[in-house]
Amino acid sequence: MQDMGLSWSSVGKQAIGRWGEWYAAMALVRRGTDVYVPFVDERGVDLVVRVDEEGCNRFVEVQVKTVRLPQSIYVFFRKMCFGVE
Repeated sequence: MQDMGLSWSSVGKQAIGRWGEWYAAMALVRRGTDVYVPFVDERGVDLVVRVDEEGCNRFVEVQVKTVRLPQSIYVFFRKMCFGVE
């Protein structure tokens, strides 16, 4: 966002979270997966991804987390980094 003359510090928490969800969805679509967005987020599921494994479709629930660090650096953390299985 710095390229457009905007600062991440002016963006609210919910907007940052929504931006992270859409960014993750776009990255998954670019990899050739089908991505679905639930109407409600009552179980912590931000995206549902269809994965085709050897002709068998599987659906994976994805929760996206964004982190705001100093100097507008964003990092991706895997679920195992949070100690949740």
